[in-house]
Amino acid sequence: MSSASLNAPLPRLSKNGGPLYLQIAERLQRNIASGRYAVGSLLPTEHELSDHFGVSRQTVRQAILHLRQMRLISARKGIGTRVEARDAGATFSHSVRSLSELAQYAEETVLHVRDVKPVVLRGELAATLGRPAGETWLRLSGPRMLPGEDAPFCWTTTYLDRRLAGNVSTRRSYTHPIWRQIEQEADIRVREVRQSIAAKVLGRTDAARLQRPAGSAALEISRCYVIDGGVVTQLSISLHPADRFRYESVLKRDCASI
Repeated sequence: MSSASLNAPLPRLSKNGGPLYLQIAERLQRNIASGRYAVGSLLPTEHELSDHFGVSRQTVRQAILHLRQMRLISARKGIGTRVEARDAGATFSHSVRSLSELAQYAEETVLHVRDVKPVVLRGELAATLGRPAGETWLRLSGPRMLPGEDAPFCWTTTYLDRRLAGNVSTRRSYTHPIWRQIEQEADIRVREVRQSIAAKVLGRTDAARLQRPAGSAALEISRCYVIDGGVVTQLSISLHPADRFRYESVLKRDCASI
């Protein structure tokens, strides 16, 4: 079995387009989906891909691993990297290492706001936000969708400081980050995002929202958006069905470590 040709041009990599390995993986994924790399055929070798994209073989290996985790390809020693499927299905693979990549994640999906209401901060919510109990914030909630998919891949609940919400409460869909709109309208700048990830079991309400059976496994990602002075201006909580979402990260050795 011979590997697919790289004679046809592929889009060039962008310095500002996110991690190089993800850019390569996305380009290969598009070519698999289009049928250019047919199911059953072999992808070009690591050496060929490295030369073509002008990156190291380690970067290519990261891209290949990414596609393997999506179950689009398989790799066997002595044979090569074989295309196994054209479509990864409804599973969303998420890898974020910076605010710019977080913004790109929001731009690749659509948030449909189903409910907007004021909420008075109490107990754990007030403590998480670092704000006094009794303060009134704005709560938005609704499904986040991938283009072309009928079922939501997560349900998002967002809490916003009402003093900064501006025109946010009047919109019913978003293809851009809410935090970036607030930055522009309120003339503030998000300095960091504090993120936590927890395993959950879907109750009846959340299961119905996500079109999954009650009792199914889920992943909850909470993000606090922090401006100068350590002030939290937004909390976003996204609940993902386990079979539609995968969160990825790359850990590198600290040069000072053993």
